[in-house]
Amino acid sequence: MGRSSEGYLPQARGIVDFTYFSAWVSENRFCIGQEKVEEKSNEITAIPKLLDSLDISDAVVSIDAIGTQTKIAEKIVEQGGHYFLSVKRNQQSLLDDMEHAFKVNKGTVFTDEIESNHGRIETRQCSMLPAKDYLLEENIQAWKQVATLIKYRRTEK
Repeated sequence: MGRSSEGYLPQARGIVDFTYFSAWVSENRFCIGQEKVEEKSNEITAIPKLLDSLDISDAVVSIDAIGTQTKIAEKIVEQGGHYFLSVKRNQQSLLDDMEHAFKVNKGTVFTDEIESNHGRIETRQCSMLPAKDYLLEENIQAWKQVATLIKYRRTEK
């Protein structure tokens, strides 16, 4: 989830700002749903409406940091789905907890790949830890069925 688009309507004789939040199936490169983001609103209010229109049972829903909200995670789980959410400063307590977890334990590194891309070397490293062993109880309770913490780092040389 998370592709948004804005548009231009010629009959409006100028740019009309409208944004849609979309559900995207990566394997098929196909949009399976859209929800209009209302004026004076943002994606956080559109995401639950979009989720209501989809069958996400047994699906993994990934959303960028703006959608990393406890109510959205709970909604995904209640609809039988699983979530993969990006954590940034908008969830400071969870971010601090995760950063501390990876300071005390590197985790299991399950991907470490180097590739040459456009004349530069890119290194990707992904580590994971079991959430129940490292998160504070308040975060385990707040994030319904949180299972794994993942740290992804990409560097270029």
